[in-house]
Amino acid sequence: MSREQTLRLAWCFCHLFVAGYVQWNAQGSLAVTALSHLVFYDAIGAFLCAGVEVLGNFEVWKRSTIRQPFGYVYLNLALHTPHPRPRPRLSLINRPN
Repeated sequence: MSREQTLRLAWCFCHLFVAGYVQWNAQGSLAVTALSHLVFYDAIGAFLCAGVEVLGNFEVWKRSTIRQPFGYVYLNLALHTPHPRPRPRLSLINRPN
């Protein structure tokens, strides 16, 4: 891991510590609890970005195979792309009277 990646990972742990500290000191305030949840979700996103950056150091990340034709590089696109919701089916067989 490079120095920049180590600093990024340390910053992720700082995010996590701040989220826990804010949650601990919320004292029943819903606004502060919501803020701590937002910081926690931001920490999760930061951990994902740091993990993808660290995994990019390995050769298998960029090597293509039969199963992963573009390597694992496009896996982070699958993690960040929202999936469309399935459309409800209109069934005439089990229709209530």
